[in-house]
Amino acid sequence: MAQPGSSRGRAREALVTPERFAKFKARLLPELRARGDAPPRQLQPGAGARTARWANLAHLLRTSDGGALVRGFCLYAMSPSRSRVCAWRCCFHAVVETRTPSGHAVYTDPSEARREADAGAPYIFVPSTRAYASLTDAELLSDEWLVGSVLLGDARPCDAALAYEQTRGRRASLVARTPEALVAKRNVTVRLLPHFGTWMRLRALEEHPETLGELMGMPVHAPGAEADEADAVASCKAVASNPESYVSGVEGLKLELECREKLLEGTISLETVRTRFFAYYDTTYHAMRAQQLEAVNNRLSSLTL
Repeated sequence: MAQPGSSRGRAREALVTPERFAKFKARLLPELRARGDAPPRQLQPGAGARTARWANLAHLLRTSDGGALVRGFCLYAMSPSRSRVCAWRCCFHAVVETRTPSGHAVYTDPSEARREADAGAPYIFVPSTRAYASLTDAELLSDEWLVGSVLLGDARPCDAALAYEQTRGRRASLVARTPEALVAKRNVTVRLLPHFGTWMRLRALEEHPETLGELMGMPVHAPGAEADEADAVASCKAVASNPESYVSGVEGLKLELECREKLLEGTISLETVRTRFFAYYDTTYHAMRAQQLEAVNNRLSSLTL
């Protein structure tokens, strides 16, 4: 599931309080729910690892008596409570519904809070049959799909967030202004090239390594698929199938192949290999950021036309 704290901007977002929700629910709910959907409620997070949300839900469904998956949204305020600008991030969320003997619906969230900063904090959950209506429960629980959030409220902060986040890679780009426009993307595994993690650490880059690697053109493949690093044809296909990249990753594959051959021949040192990859990453990173900035500016310009 999408993590609200996955970037510095999102880290400043806060769970919507019951008081603030009561003030704005007449504005929010018609944008998220279908007529006849269950009413919103405040829920308490569980104890299961936040990194295993779908597995936690699947386990609870198997072990509960007549449990059913309920889709909806967890609400965050994108603007300070005293700000005149009101904007909200409504993250796709799911819980399990069971019924008491008297027929009362009980919602249970088996997972920890979505962010460490919100550990143990209750949150507002809005059930919605409009949330990823095109995906079956089985597809959602398979963990093969990445899901995102709906941005609601004043147009300026929402459109700016859309323009920025939709250029930031597969996970961050899962944002829209309505539930119907919110798409899901296939989960993938990114094969990171040699010394990439060390390079990121030394350059003090805080993004998720696979997100940055994908943006920089590294090979992607389905989760669980074996990636044969020595298969140049397969690697080229994996690079070509990466729609999130701003730069071609072919040069990186060529460098990897060349260094591997020279290492086997004993004609290059490991330190030289690392130096060459660092130089490649530096150049590719700056080229990627330039293309990314252009994409953001183009999106922002189209909003002002």
